[in-house]
Amino acid sequence: MYGHQYMRPGGGYQFPNGALYFGRLRFTLWEYPGKEQTMDEGLGEVQALAVQLGKAIRKHPRFITWREADARVRADKAATEALDAYNRLATLLARKERAGQPIEVEEKHQLQRLRETVAANDTIKAYMRTQADYAEMMRVMNDTIFEVIAAEDAPPKPQT
Repeated sequence: MYGHQYMRPGGGYQFPNGALYFGRLRFTLWEYPGKEQTMDEGLGEVQALAVQLGKAIRKHPRFITWREADARVRADKAATEALDAYNRLATLLARKERAGQPIEVEEKHQLQRLRETVAANDTIKAYMRTQADYAEMMRVMNDTIFEVIAAEDAPPKPQT
């Protein structure tokens, strides 16, 4: 109940140049006994296509609008402070709830006041709308990729 947090603009896995970064992970695969293979091997063509997709996403109006809204929130001191205060208190109350500690009535009221402050801020509302639009676009991209991958594994459909 208290664990919901708003994503703080500019936070997470974002570089100053605007690139979204989910980590360059190196995994060791052990499926091949005696051979250590990393995820970096043999990705040339796929990685080139990923770069093209990233460039296309970067030019998309949803991405551009989201980044502009992100910059406006970061520039709005009241919005940033409200988000930070809300996130701090929501985190504290979530920890208390998980630990079975009592949550004071005043803490609940304070969280509600902060939630209302965040919800009433037009800059934050605009940011959240653009973030939702961008997240939806990325969900569609991921779904499309997974559908194509799954289609390769599916048995061919009988022709009628």
